[in-house]
Amino acid sequence: MTSADTPALAGDTPLSPLTLALNTSRGLFLSGLQFPYPTDIKVVSGKLTLAGASAFPRQLSAGSSTLVPANHRFDLLLLPATGVATTGRCQIALDRASTHHGDSRRLLSREAARLVFESPADAWTVALLAERLSISVTRLRARLFVENAGASYIIRTQRIQHALTMLLTTDLPLARIAASSGWPNSRALKLALRDGLLLDPKQIERVQPKPATRSLPEKRFWRASPLLLSGGSRNSRTSGANGISN
Repeated sequence: MTSADTPALAGDTPLSPLTLALNTSRGLFLSGLQFPYPTDIKVVSGKLTLAGASAFPRQLSAGSSTLVPANHRFDLLLLPATGVATTGRCQIALDRASTHHGDSRRLLSREAARLVFESPADAWTVALLAERLSISVTRLRARLFVENAGASYIIRTQRIQHALTMLLTTDLPLARIAASSGWPNSRALKLALRDGLLLDPKQIERVQPKPATRSLPEKRFWRASPLLLSGGSRNSRTSGANGISN
């Protein structure tokens, strides 16, 4: 593992949120979003519906915002305003500097998710996760079981979230995004996006694309946040955005 693959130290300057812009003139549905950071969602224009496995759908109008806790799974439907030739827009801000104040629990599923999201192209296995988390494989599997999570699920899910983030923040071709996110080729990435998010990459309107930072390896196109060893919401393969709040 090179120094570029090492998460930033806790004493480093806190990172600003990573903001993703969703834009659609026809409507955009994403199923199975599950970011490893607290996620602030703001509707700029149009209408947004959020739903999770344990929560009723919520509709948000322009100017509204909501917060989804780290590792909570949710679905998103963004539509332009009815009867108006406009675009549905929302901003998704990932709070990478969150320290989960007020929650002393150490959730390995959340820590593992952050590790994979920050370095998705690493050759992740349950053994490598256990090594990075300084815990035995047996203990890690037991802890993830208690947290209703699994290593293979975490690895696949966070590689998908990372690829989506690159689609929304860079103008890199799909093959480069696939390689940077841990997928063998663009076809494998397309299948993963379709299976994990019900998304065809062509549905993403890549407005004002930003090139990846050239000073860093493409497999992590932003600087990693500190690996936080405490606190946070409970992760689950089936848990939804039941913790969503205004």
